[in-house]
Amino acid sequence: MENRHPEFPTIPTFRELDIDMVDGAYRGIAVPSDTPVTVQKAISALFSRISQDQEAIQKNQDLGLAPLDIGYDALPDFLFKQREKYLATAQQAGLID
Repeated sequence: MENRHPEFPTIPTFRELDIDMVDGAYRGIAVPSDTPVTVQKAISALFSRISQDQEAIQKNQDLGLAPLDIGYDALPDFLFKQREKYLATAQQAGLID
């Protein structure tokens, strides 16, 4: 995370340890490729509303999770940037050329 998790306030972030890394375990909902965009956007909006629900926020925090709502429109750019980051990391580690 960018900042310390509220459930673990004494545990430093990677950046506080001079490791330039912020990452997470990203999850999403997949639909068939022929799903209408209106339906895809409605699903995204539903998950966005859920991510803002105080009870859902508390349950996630209780589990040590910090959900990130990307949203339908921002997803392609987010995935592109994540791919570039992971490719650079794999190259630095000598896993790929």
